[in-house]
Amino acid sequence: MRDAVCAVAVILFLLFVLMTVSTPPRPQVSYVGNIGAVMAVGVTVNTTSIDWGIIEPGQNATEPIEVTNTGNTPIHLSMNASGYQPSSLIDYMALSWNYGNETLLPTQSLPILFTLTIAETVWNITDFSFDITITGNPTK
Repeated sequence: MRDAVCAVAVILFLLFVLMTVSTPPRPQVSYVGNIGAVMAVGVTVNTTSIDWGIIEPGQNATEPIEVTNTGNTPIHLSMNASGYQPSSLIDYMALSWNYGNETLLPTQSLPILFTLTIAETVWNITDFSFDITITGNPTK
């Protein structure tokens, strides 16, 4: 009976070790991204970079910026992310904003929240970057 208990204990210990070894740790993902070349018709932003801090797989981070129409005409905004490093990053992240297509009149500022979501399936990416381009487009 004692041998059977020892055998069960050894088997349970080995299973625990195998599960621990075969389950890789989930990496924390950190990012410091740049709002790159701001292609605009009289638009300025109040920052040149976003520090997302540490984002774990399956989580997101939200950061505010403010966009100001410094031109003479009303505009709508568009946003594009590009220059992903590493290039596989595009498969593991989603960038969104809460801009609702509001018209920005001359001199008007608008606070905007950017949200970066990292996929739960991300693996082996700990440093990455990409550019965000915000463009002011004249309204029609």
